[in-house]
Amino acid sequence: MPNEIKNPSNKVERSYEGKYYAFWRGHIVYEHQKTRVRRFETERDAWEYLALCDTLGKLA
Repeated sequence: MPNEIKNPSNKVERSYEGKYYAFWRGHIVYEHQKTRVRRFETERDAWEYLALCDTLGKLA
């Protein structure tokens, strides 16, 4: 999945609790209210979200 990402500044990192954080265009992704960081259950979920954001040209 990472090889399919168009933007090289996108990345996914695992948190201490075992969930994943996504970075889109070098910035961490927050929930819609921007009160907390958005966490993903799997690394694949995070990469799919980033691919969707790249397709839309904005956060989904």
